Amino acid sequence: MSIDRYKVLDLTGGIGGFSLAFEQAEFDVVCAIEGDSQNADIYKSLVRNNNLLEENILI
Repeated sequence: MSIDRYKVLDLTGGIGGFSLAFEQAEFDVVCAIEGDSQNADIYKSLVRNNNLLEENILI
């Protein structure tokens, strides 16, 4: 029997700090969003399961 894990959407992907913390706390990071390409590159190199949307969501 598996235990459902909480799912998280990281709206401030940055370089992955929050996503890494959520993963260490056994949350599932469903997606992260980062608009800066340099930050996105670092995020991709640090976060193992990176479903990263590289878009600027600001209006």
